Formats: sequence, structure tokens, C-alpha cells
Amino acid sequence: MKTPLDECMNLVELTEEFGSDDKCRLALEQLRWSKGPICPRCDSKATKIANRFQYDCDSCHYQFSVTAGTIFHDSHLSLWKWFLATYLITESRKGMSSNQLKRMLKVTYKTAWYLTHRIRAAMLEVAPEKLGGTVEIDETYVGGKARRWRPKSGQSRGYRHPAT
Repeated sequence: MKTPLDECMNLVELTEEFGSDDKCRLALEQLRWSKGPICPRCDSKATKIANRFQYDCDSCHYQFSVTAGTIFHDSHLSLWKWFLATYLITESRKGMSSNQLKRMLKVTYKTAWYLTHRIRAAMLEVAPEKLGGTVEIDETYVGGKARRWRPKSGQSRGYRHPAT
């Protein structure tokens, strides 16, 4: 099943697709439980509780929401702002400071700091694959013995590339 998050979005499309908490919650449910809600404690089937955004496990009777065990857990900030913050942080070319996020989302600095740290932590790879073989890195020297260069008489002390 194709979800709205399968394709690249711009800010206008994000606003149209996930402009409310209900839309965000529905998208999270589709992403997390494509075959129906599952209890995070015992992996059993769960039933939706009427008039609430929570589920009740059919076997252990644990009550949980779609945000349980995610970066959104225990947050009083609306899911819409979480989605917007995630979009802004991931689409920013040079990163985004907590102060910038604070101004854009109209939240406190403490909330913006919390958002940036939670989102960045979620973006880390759990077990990144190590590089192997020949690795080429532009304008970087790794290893080797450091050489000190002294100008000969009559030469300037300007920049000199260490390899020449």
C-alpha cells in the first residue's frame, strides 16, 4: 500500500496532506500498523477505544496510543508541529538551529531544543555500515607523517600545499 510519505513533498503539499493532528495521527497509524494496531508490550492485536486516540490490547489490556515508543511519545506538542519541524530540519541544507525552529514554529526555545535533539537522534543509523575498499575524500588527508615546510630564502611564507 502506498502512503503519502512515499514521495518527496514540498512545504505546501505537507500542509495540505498533514495540516491537522487527526491527519498526522492517521498517517502514523498507517505507517506503523499497516495490518491493524499491535500492542507494543506483547505484540497482540489491539482494539480502538471509542472517543479517544488510544488502543486497548486484547490480551494484556495495556492502553497505548500510536505515538507510544516513538519520538512523539510524552510530548504535549501537536503532531502537526512535529511533522513540520521534521520537514524543516531534514530539508534545511546547512542544518537548522533551535533558535530558528523556535521562531518558525512559535514555540519556546526549550521546546525547539527538545525537538531538534529528538529528531536528530531518530535520524541516526542504528548500525551504520563501515566504509571499505578505496575511499576518496576531497581536500582531506588522513594518516601519513606530518611534514614541516620552511621557506627557502627569497620565498614567501604563503600557503603551500603539503603534497608538493
